[in-house]
Amino acid sequence: MSVSESPIPRRSNLFTFFFESLVRPHSTVQEAGARRQARFLAISAFVLTLTNSALMVALMLTIPAEVPSYLSILAPVALATLLAYVLSRTPYFHVGAWLLIIAMSAAGYGLMSVRPESAVSQLGATLPLAYAISILLLNLPEFAFLVIANSVAIATSPLYISGLEPSRMMVQAFVFLVFGGLMVIVASLRNRTETERLDVLHQANRELEAVRAALVEQVEERTADLQRRTRELQAAAQVAHGTLAMQDVTALLGHVTRLISEQFDYYHAGIFLLDDRGEYAVLQAASSEGGQRMLKRGHRLRVGTQGIVGAAAAERHPYIALDVGEDAAFFDNPDLPMTRSEMALPLIVRDKVIGILDIQSTEAQAFDQQSIEVLETLADQIALAIENARLLAESHSTIAQLEVLMAEQSGAAWREHLQKRSHGYVYTPSGLSSLNSKPMRDLRTDNGSPKDQSIEVPISLRGRRIGTIALTRAGNKQWTKKEQTLAADIAIQVGLAVENARLLEDTREQARREQIVAEVSSRMRETLDMDTVLQTAIREMQRTLNLREAEIRLGLPPSDGHQKNAG
Repeated sequence: MSVSESPIPRRSNLFTFFFESLVRPHSTVQEAGARRQARFLAISAFVLTLTNSALMVALMLTIPAEVPSYLSILAPVALATLLAYVLSRTPYFHVGAWLLIIAMSAAGYGLMSVRPESAVSQLGATLPLAYAISILLLNLPEFAFLVIANSVAIATSPLYISGLEPSRMMVQAFVFLVFGGLMVIVASLRNRTETERLDVLHQANRELEAVRAALVEQVEERTADLQRRTRELQAAAQVAHGTLAMQDVTALLGHVTRLISEQFDYYHAGIFLLDDRGEYAVLQAASSEGGQRMLKRGHRLRVGTQGIVGAAAAERHPYIALDVGEDAAFFDNPDLPMTRSEMALPLIVRDKVIGILDIQSTEAQAFDQQSIEVLETLADQIALAIENARLLAESHSTIAQLEVLMAEQSGAAWREHLQKRSHGYVYTPSGLSSLNSKPMRDLRTDNGSPKDQSIEVPISLRGRRIGTIALTRAGNKQWTKKEQTLAADIAIQVGLAVENARLLEDTREQARREQIVAEVSSRMRETLDMDTVLQTAIREMQRTLNLREAEIRLGLPPSDGHQKNAG
């Protein structure tokens, strides 16, 4: 058997459980001091009951002749101590304490009446024990009353107990009075020391509680700050994400101001853009009702001279007014009468201020360092989004202009090409044949009467029509929507293919021309004789261009003076 499973701890635990069940206070007694008093009373009463019972048994065995006189005293004391024990297990343990103390005191006087000659020893055996128990169970005023009552009872005992010497009992009364007084003084000092210790503990507890409350407050503040910081970052991310898909600057600015007011819970959010000369910041978007009125009348502020917005645009850094009533740069706006705090953040792109993000709140001191950092980051993102939207709009405009220019160039090229050469083919039951320069036949009619089901599909290139595909089917079957769409798709591919063929033909023609020029230049550089160079040049141009006649001559044109003289 292991040590943990030995029977000794089990017996110890059983004894502890049995002892606790004998002295445990009533469940309604919750105060710590009262529970200690009730427990001490239970132990004292239980021990005294057993002691008195054992003493009565010993008297019956040793001095049977004096048993009746002692039993008349010890039996009531034993019953009183037993009743005191019973009361110690109830909410009325204070009554049990008084009953026990009175019984112990009365036992001494009873024993004095049995044997007056040993009165001093009888009192010495009972009263000190009664005092020792009462000093732990009673408060000081109650204990002082008990001491005085016992001293009076001892001094007057010769009056109700015969055989006692008055002088001797007066001395005993004085002794027990002094003894009780000393116990009162000691108890008072002990209580004062205990009170001071408790005061120190209470003060320490109050300080610890204050520290704990301060820590809890700090934790709550940090938690609130972290939550607010998280909400601000989430709001900033949502605003930034909302700007990514926006391509129109006007729609972008309105969307951003509305999101800032909703996500950050600000009274007003507006975005100013600087004009072309950089003299005025012009309001372009606003989230509040007052801001909408400002938009309608074209609200603008001069850079550097009007309001926080003008100051931020001129100084190129954020301008923050935590109390607009005390800020000299604040511009009092009747459209926004509830503003208490305002912050203007410059929108900077490539080291150039393009606008101002203006945020206003109805609360004073509304912006702290964390909010400023978040909104500064958001302002940078807004500036980039505005610049990207502008660049995208410019690129779309440039692309549109290029498409128009390319369409014009392509149309001119096709007009020139078709003037030189026509292209056309027709497929009939007899086979494939060229149309050459003949106009396309009207497949929809024959001699003025409707023919088979026919459709015409234009061949277009960059919005310009360069040809036509005419299709005819036998019978009365109508062309379906899918078939017409398929024919249109084929026409688109035909347009792209012939455009590629034309471009390839032009490229080859250009290469051929460059090759001819290179060959002519090479032949002319074969000699250093001027006449030979001229002869080679005229001969190569006649051969290359298939000319009927060609002439080349070196000479200066006549000057204006010679012309006047000739006239």
